[in-house]
Amino acid sequence: MLPLKSTIQLCLLFAIACYSCKKDGTLTAKTKTQLLSDKEWIYQDYYINNATTPLLYYQRNRATGNYANYDKNRWVYNADGTYTEVTQYGDIISGIWKFVNNETQIEVSNPRGTFNTSIVVLDDQHFNWQTASNGGTLCKMIVQ
Repeated sequence: MLPLKSTIQLCLLFAIACYSCKKDGTLTAKTKTQLLSDKEWIYQDYYINNATTPLLYYQRNRATGNYANYDKNRWVYNADGTYTEVTQYGDIISGIWKFVNNETQIEVSNPRGTFNTSIVVLDDQHFNWQTASNGGTLCKMIVQ
């Protein structure tokens, strides 16, 4: 017969094994909405003229050489299709967003217009997007 301490430890291990995994043992991948929403996104790198000669227009934490200061910029995409943006000037813009073209692009509408971007990378910590307009823009964003 096992001592009481060993019996309790064995029961705890059994309980952890039973309740720490899904019953069918499979992992569920996050949807693109789950990857994008309910996080605060900030610029890491911002390139212009991406289609021809890419120019690093802004890079977070770069001491010199930025053409603009995007340190204030923030985006929060909500799962309900709304979003809020803080511009480089501190203005707050609210609007709606949705995936388009089989979730390969995002369309954002706000009082300033409707904008489409193509998703390059989207995971838990990175959201990279690009546009073809004005010579092309590539933005690399990270979670704040």
